[in-house]
Amino acid sequence: MSMAADIVTLELIAAVHQVTEVDQTTYDHLVHRLQNQVAHFDWVGIYLLDSLNEYDLKASSGDQMPESIARKAILQVPITSSCEEVLGRITVTSKTAIAFDESDYTSLEALAYEIGKKVEQSLKNHQ
Repeated sequence: MSMAADIVTLELIAAVHQVTEVDQTTYDHLVHRLQNQVAHFDWVGIYLLDSLNEYDLKASSGDQMPESIARKAILQVPITSSCEEVLGRITVTSKTAIAFDESDYTSLEALAYEIGKKVEQSLKNHQ
């Protein structure tokens, strides 16, 4: 079920690693690649915490997260700094019940880790 997620996530980790700073184009690329290439990822969103410590949707594969009736499964993976401070999250929904397995989580966790390193670096650069 998750071989596609593993492959796409590895490619996206490499893409994030190559950029100096994660910008809007990068966030858009990440969510659209995940949603388009992983069959059971029906909606993908990346949120970052803003200055009020509220989640701000940076990019999504659709207009907004589907209502609870339209989705059967949801997976949320924290984006953290090197000292494990939560900086945001990756949210994935599926219309299929019990759509996600452990490898989906670990693949997204690795991507979230790479995003977290870039966000943390960006925050340090803008202080």
